[in-house]
Amino acid sequence: MKIRFFLVCLMSFFISCGSSADEQIHVHVRVDVTVEKVVRSHVTKDLMDQYYHKFLNYIFSMRRQINYCAETIIFKGAKFRGYNDFSCKCIPISYGFFARDEQYLKKLLKNIASAQYIPYINTIIDRYLTEYPRDKNSLSRILHEEHVKHVNFGAGVNKKELMQKPELYKKLIDQNKVNLEERDACVAAGLFAQYWLEKKGHV
Repeated sequence: MKIRFFLVCLMSFFISCGSSADEQIHVHVRVDVTVEKVVRSHVTKDLMDQYYHKFLNYIFSMRRQINYCAETIIFKGAKFRGYNDFSCKCIPISYGFFARDEQYLKKLLKNIASAQYIPYINTIIDRYLTEYPRDKNSLSRILHEEHVKHVNFGAGVNKKELMQKPELYKKLIDQNKVNLEERDACVAAGLFAQYWLEKKGHV
C-alpha cells in the first residue's frame, strides 16, 4: 500500500525596481513523497529450516484430524474452539491439501522456505500483528484474503467476492478451476504463519 501526499512550498521574492512599486514573483515548488509500507522480516529461510520437523508434526497432526473425522465433527470442534462461521467455511479449502500423501507434503513444506513464499508468510504475520482485533478468527480472515490475492485465477473471477465468501472458492476448486499445486503451496505457507504466531503466543 502506498500513501501519496504532496507538499506545496510557496516562496516569494521581492525585487525592487527603482523608485516605483515592487514587482512580486511567486515560485511554486511541488514535491512528491512516496511512503512504502514496510513488511518486517519475522521469518527467514534459516528459521523455517530450523523448525521444519516441528512444523511437519504440526501439519500431520492436523492432517489426521481432517482426514479421519466427519465434516460435521470437524465443524463442531472448530465451533467449540471459538471459530466463527467464516472461519469454518475456510476449512474445506484445505481438504485437498491434507489428502495429499506424506512424501508430497514433506517435499512441499521444504519448498515453501523460498524467496517466493517467505514474503507471503511475513505479510500474513505482519498484518495480524498490526491489525485489530487480534484473534483466531481475524487470522482466518487474513489467511484467506492473502491466499486469494496470491492465487492466479482465470478471467472473470471476482477476487473480492472470493475473499468475502470462502465457499465460492471451494466451489472453484471442485470445478477444477484452481491450480491445485498453487493452492497447496499457499495453504502450507499460510499454515506456517499460523504455526509461528501460535508458537509465539499471539493467537
